[in-house]
Amino acid sequence: MLGLSRTPGRAVSVTGDQQLVDRWPANRPRGAEEGTGVVTEGHTLAPIVPRSPLRYDESIMKRNIALATGSLLLFFLIAEISLRIAGYGNALRYQPDQAVLWRPVPNQNPRSRVSHSAMSINSHGMRGRETTMEKPEGVTRILTVGDSFNFGWEMPDHQTWPARLEKILHDRGAEVEVLNGGVIGYSISQAAAYLEADGPKFSPDLVVLSYCWNEGRHMYADSPPDVKKRVMRAVRIKNFLRRSACYIFFGELKGRRVFYARMKNKLVAPEYDDSRKTREGRIKKYKESLQGAVRFCRENDLPLVLLLTTTWDNVKTEDYTRFQRYFVEVSEEEGVPLIRTLDLFAGSERTEYFLFEGHPNEVYYEKEAERVAEFILAEGLID
Repeated sequence: MLGLSRTPGRAVSVTGDQQLVDRWPANRPRGAEEGTGVVTEGHTLAPIVPRSPLRYDESIMKRNIALATGSLLLFFLIAEISLRIAGYGNALRYQPDQAVLWRPVPNQNPRSRVSHSAMSINSHGMRGRETTMEKPEGVTRILTVGDSFNFGWEMPDHQTWPARLEKILHDRGAEVEVLNGGVIGYSISQAAAYLEADGPKFSPDLVVLSYCWNEGRHMYADSPPDVKKRVMRAVRIKNFLRRSACYIFFGELKGRRVFYARMKNKLVAPEYDDSRKTREGRIKKYKESLQGAVRFCRENDLPLVLLLTTTWDNVKTEDYTRFQRYFVEVSEEEGVPLIRTLDLFAGSERTEYFLFEGHPNEVYYEKEAERVAEFILAEGLID
């Protein structure tokens, strides 16, 4: 220990890390050299000793990194197990598809992300119980095609409107099988492509094509090859990530509007030709897709009905959106029967018929299924 005295002839103890030099560098007399004692104005200064540089201990650093990494992995392990127990570990998976961009992976029994409702995807990639591609004898088969409204987002199998439609018609004495060909995220272009790819295989006696409310995303089944490649790459990445309950909970639910949306836009980032970048170009493409579906059904002797579903924006405005009006316009131009549902829900509270993200609840689907059944029976569309 070295000493410093503020009183002549007396020293006090200070630590060896040179407190005086560190705290009061101005007190160091001119000409004072390291290792020498200096006396000034009756004060005795201890020898000035340079501070030793801190040593870099690699073993301590490695141990700290290992501890931090292990703690992080332990946290995610505990979180993964806890979230799986809570029902977040079995999300719906999709597979890339050249014709429609994506479709559900066959033979899976996932649970919905929010309500954890049980879902069934059969061997044909359709929502609902298993069925044969060949139509059963003596049974009238109805094929429904559309987006998440048709699929039944967050609903168990028996509460989707196609399942309810089948039950209503059964209760009224009809031998009917209703197939749910809805796929989450589809645009009318994808729904029309799905109908062309899969429709004739199931020999339906009636096709119900629902309005799709994903038109703002402008996802086209006939996108350029580079766009298709990016979309299908995103589908594969999403399937990989969806194996983790942590990703489902933190990425797609809690971080849906920030992380999930940005990731999706970055992975896909579609670039369309000039004809689709303008409003007029998108309207033209929309009509062409819908007219193509109508033409395909006529060429293949598939009776077609259009279903104009009601979105939660319609409830407040009590009017149709731009693309809904084009949906009606094509129906009138092509002479295709149209089922309207706006009058069932207009003017009511949104929470009465819709879930938190704008998708229908079980009450909505019940009323919609009843409207479709009434229309089908009144028009004599099935035997």
